[in-house]
Amino acid sequence: MQASVHGLADHPLYSTWCKMLDRCENPANPRYRDYGGRGITVCLRWHDVAAFIEDIEAELGQRPEGRTESGLRFAYSIDRIDNDGSYAIGNVQWATWHQQRVNRRAV
Repeated sequence: MQASVHGLADHPLYSTWCKMLDRCENPANPRYRDYGGRGITVCLRWHDVAAFIEDIEAELGQRPEGRTESGLRFAYSIDRIDNDGSYAIGNVQWATWHQQRVNRRAV
């Protein structure tokens, strides 16, 4: 879906949505091997950015405030609760970079 069609390109979750889909569905993405390449998918409903934003805000609330120490990134991002599960309501939470580092698979 093009940003000009849905008008959500300026929403704070738009970039999160784009990167999530790209990691899971684009074999040319450098991170695809760790996501789509091992079966991590994005639920069908979340292929619509408006539905993704609606669900995240309804289920998790707004992204908690704050930035990383460098100030370049948000302190919280979407994390899969079950690291082997897909991106879908019930399997996502807001987490800090440190929390996400703990919630990883053994390589």
